[in-house]
Amino acid sequence: MSILIGAIATHDASVILSHAISQLGQQTYHLSYGYAQGHQVTIEHPNRASELNASAAVGLLDLSLYPHNNSPIAFRERLLLAVLGHIENLAQLVSKLEALGYAQNLQRKEDVVAALIDWHNRKHRNLRLALQLTMQEIIGYFACCVVEAEQEDCLLCASKGPLLYIAQTPNGCYFSNEPNLIREHAALLVQLDNLEIAELTPHKVSCYGANAELLRKDPVPAHMAGHFAHHMLADIMGQPLIMAQLINHYLDNQLAQFLNQTGSSHRYQRVLMLASGSSHHATAIAQYWIEQLAGIPVRVEFASEFRYRQQTLFEPDTLVIAVSQSGETADTVAALRLAKQIGYTETLLVSNQNTSTLGKLCKYHLGQFAGKEIGATSTKTFSTQLLCLYFVALKLAEGRQHFSSAAIAELNQLPRAIAETLQLSPQLKLWARSLAQLENVFLIGRNIQLPVALEAAQKMKEVCYLHAEGYPTGEIKHGPVTLINQNIPVLACLPWDQYADKMLANLQEVKARQGEIYLLSDVELNSSEHFHYIKMPRKLPLLNPILYSITFQLLSYFTALSRGNNIDTPRNLSKTLDKE
Repeated sequence: MSILIGAIATHDASVILSHAISQLGQQTYHLSYGYAQGHQVTIEHPNRASELNASAAVGLLDLSLYPHNNSPIAFRERLLLAVLGHIENLAQLVSKLEALGYAQNLQRKEDVVAALIDWHNRKHRNLRLALQLTMQEIIGYFACCVVEAEQEDCLLCASKGPLLYIAQTPNGCYFSNEPNLIREHAALLVQLDNLEIAELTPHKVSCYGANAELLRKDPVPAHMAGHFAHHMLADIMGQPLIMAQLINHYLDNQLAQFLNQTGSSHRYQRVLMLASGSSHHATAIAQYWIEQLAGIPVRVEFASEFRYRQQTLFEPDTLVIAVSQSGETADTVAALRLAKQIGYTETLLVSNQNTSTLGKLCKYHLGQFAGKEIGATSTKTFSTQLLCLYFVALKLAEGRQHFSSAAIAELNQLPRAIAETLQLSPQLKLWARSLAQLENVFLIGRNIQLPVALEAAQKMKEVCYLHAEGYPTGEIKHGPVTLINQNIPVLACLPWDQYADKMLANLQEVKARQGEIYLLSDVELNSSEHFHYIKMPRKLPLLNPILYSITFQLLSYFTALSRGNNIDTPRNLSKTLDKE
């Protein structure tokens, strides 16, 4: 959604910045921002970057349909700063800064970070130390860069989660979180990792660790920077930053205004959701969110079945939500057309495409902004669908005066929780090696985790070519239990909630039949109970489905890899089903 970029040059940073921005080609973006000698420049076209005419420049390229106000800032004419990502403890930092006398202009995260750096810099007279202390205070998943107006021959960038890439050339140094923008300018790139700071001058790059120690960083070949073995893995691993930016986009006033276009959200008495495939699983999860947070009954329909109902009655005051990553899914298009023929006028599309057939049919459009997903199976687009539908649930709840501070608090924690979930890869690889030897698997979940199990089963089918079936936990005693043995494992989602005891009782039936059990849970379990177990890194009662879904995405990827499958182009699978 946004790209962070900065340059410091021997002569004119605008030359480097302009060329880097031009790598976007004809890709649509609303605005990018640059700084030069303490002045802000708004750029609407790559060629205009030459207007900067300065030795140092930092900026953000906003690629979203609804740009939000996260531009770089010039703080009190002393600091030039840009921030990418999401900050969890923003309210606490604002309170601290107000107590320190920074009472004005703390509405945006950029203002807060700049004020915090300014306070530490005034105290220590050392910008790098000030940035390091600021990074220690901030909780979140983000990266930032800063230039001091009085010392424009030094640019600092830092990461608390997102990877940054740095190129050094005879004309200067520059960095970005998107290696494609800078890889052609240098044979080698330096990768800046979590909790590290880089100091860039026109002729040198110095990297420092969390304790201010000087690091020896071995550059990586430019063509390998940011490279993953498969597109599916790249999409999975990029989700923390994508979700962080999408959360910022939702919390920003401009997207809030977009959501307010629905206007009559307080009058909606019911919700009808139409989708197919993975999108249908996303709507099934969202059903729980909307009913729990907003108290509005939800009907979830397979788009392919809705259009063939003999009796499809019109229900007034209904919001119809169509979900399709491409916006072109034939069954969903046909189902929405039928809904409009019946008389439904309040229609909302959740899609990853700015323009599409469904976009033309729907009154409102909520963009996912996940970027292009090359792999045939849905990963980041599924996660962003869930997040967008969570936004809808929050908006509907707000319209009914059902505000939940806990729901917002979970939202703030989500990007870092996803990053922690991705750290489970080594354990999931061990599971994958065992599952790869089998041909059948059951996946079970209860309540909001049931659609997670169904989506996980679909992933196992799509990329692992396993016969995988998802079931409600309470239903395994009705048929599936007759098939369970030591060769058919059961994978279970077990968040520790009011349903956990019932879940454990059901799993005893599996254990009694020598079934092999694989458990994902957010509490410590006794490993002597003869089951495989991975502890989820964080407990988010409402947003657990996103964390568990991403875990199963990784497990499916590693299992398919162990089976030697063609992961990015699975057999008989199409990215967009534009035919019935």
